[in-house]
Amino acid sequence: MIRTVLRGLAASAALLLVVTASANAQMAGSSRFGLSAGVALPMGDFGDAVGLGIHVGGHIQMPLGDKLKLRLNGDFGTYGGDVPGLDNATLLGGVANLVMPITTTSALKPYFFGGLGFYQTKANAVGGGSSDSSDLAFNVGGGYDWGKNFFTEIRFLSIQSDGSSTNTLPVTIGIRF
Repeated sequence: MIRTVLRGLAASAALLLVVTASANAQMAGSSRFGLSAGVALPMGDFGDAVGLGIHVGGHIQMPLGDKLKLRLNGDFGTYGGDVPGLDNATLLGGVANLVMPITTTSALKPYFFGGLGFYQTKANAVGGGSSDSSDLAFNVGGGYDWGKNFFTEIRFLSIQSDGSSTNTLPVTIGIRF
């Protein structure tokens, strides 16, 4: 009797282990959604005109095989004006990134990414009025996945305008589902 119960428990545990391993393998190969928020450090001429920004975003990440992932980001950033007449500046856009995870046994899983996209940059004047442009952008960066759902990253974002660029360095923390 006891032997039968133990065999049943062992078979149940083995089945649970197989189902759990299969689910984890499917999760590793499935699409994931993420949300992030943090600060953005404006750089260059853009940094001379605005102060520290707030950056929020969302993404969907899909596997492209064993080593690469495709991540589609949507982002919004807002910055207070630091020059007379400028109330604030906003950035709204998206980037398609290739993500390359680095294999490690550490609890922190590093990765690098880069991609191209399109952003609208808008400058709002004190007392009303604004100017905006929509331009090609690129970004490069890196980050760490920690735990199954959390990540931290830093990236260089450059929005290319006619003869100039808007550069910023978002530093974010986020969660993936």
